Amino acid sequence: MKTLQNLLVCAIILSVTIICEGKGLRPENPKTLARPIAVYPSAKLPPISQPMFFGFYNMPCTRKKQEMVHKWIPHWNLLTNVRGSRKQSIETIEYCLKHGILPLNWIQGPMRPKWNRQSDWIYYYLSAARNKNLIGIGVDEWQPNGVAAYGGTKIVNFAAEGLKWAKQEHPNFYQMVFWRGEDNIISKLVKHRYIDLLIVEGYSYVWMRDDWSIQPPGTLKRVELARKWGAIERMIVMLGQLTNVKCKTNPKLKPPGGKEFEQQIQYFRKHAPEMPGISFYIAANTFKELKEKFQACDRLFVKYYLKPAPTVKILNPAPKAIVSGLCKISAAAKPKQADAKIIKYLWFVDNRLMAKTKGPQWIWNTRLELPGEHIITVQAVDSSYNRGAVQCTVTVK
Repeated sequence: MKTLQNLLVCAIILSVTIICEGKGLRPENPKTLARPIAVYPSAKLPPISQPMFFGFYNMPCTRKKQEMVHKWIPHWNLLTNVRGSRKQSIETIEYCLKHGILPLNWIQGPMRPKWNRQSDWIYYYLSAARNKNLIGIGVDEWQPNGVAAYGGTKIVNFAAEGLKWAKQEHPNFYQMVFWRGEDNIISKLVKHRYIDLLIVEGYSYVWMRDDWSIQPPGTLKRVELARKWGAIERMIVMLGQLTNVKCKTNPKLKPPGGKEFEQQIQYFRKHAPEMPGISFYIAANTFKELKEKFQACDRLFVKYYLKPAPTVKILNPAPKAIVSGLCKISAAAKPKQADAKIIKYLWFVDNRLMAKTKGPQWIWNTRLELPGEHIITVQAVDSSYNRGAVQCTVTVK
């Protein structure tokens, strides 16, 4: 009798396993879809449709001004500081989503602590994640050396716990942190993917105080620290400040120009090519000056990130195809540099990174998807870490 009971139990477990693996019924609840490697806000947003980030801090906060700025920087796809009134913020987010820009709402980090209780920090970040108007956040001032007078490590740990809670409850919520390499507390957040993107502050010129600046070799040390955590492909450097404003503490310092920033980009492309993009901190007094700075940045981004990208094509399935069962997706990619070769492919379904492979094929189990339209994205990465991508829409029957 016990033997029969054991066989029945094994049969039930086997049946459940088969259904979970997609060989049985189609799931009714989206939460039961295939477990992805990573989740992004939307398939139409970076880092999927354009695999290289091109971001800015200190952007105008009204929609009208952002429309104007977007004409100056057509390749812009990351906004790190959505600010302004509630109405302005919502309008900005709507505009960004419509144009393939990832809008991250500015939020306070532990540099200027408001609370001395962990529960307050958890509530602070959870409230942002629960806000249906927000796609994600950009956490400012993650500078433990500056919070020593307020509790130091304790406050930083409280903030870290808040980000952890927010990501666990809302895994689709995008969390980016500005970081200066001052602590290892953030390493645990990065390793466990509670942080989606780390932006290393690498300002070679700061108009407020000259002792806040850091040169590329110093910034590279911060990058190398994050590399040890396995986060090199989930971080970018923010260069700055692009401005004509004289330094308050050392007026004799000359603000760096376009040539200096181009040399910095060349430096990081050589020493940390795995980083998926670049960002800039711009401080301008006039819109004429702002336009010049933005356009100069756009030209550099095209030159060093878009033009070298490999070409990618999806061979199967065809656009708007109807697919079912086990669908074989195949692609073809070709590097533009003569001495480069394609080293890996990344496969996305909608906003989910499903697989990484060395070869140009992947089997998609559509039984684990809901019926209807889905976006397939293929990224190709070459040996110089140039990244190209292509998308197509199909219908799961």
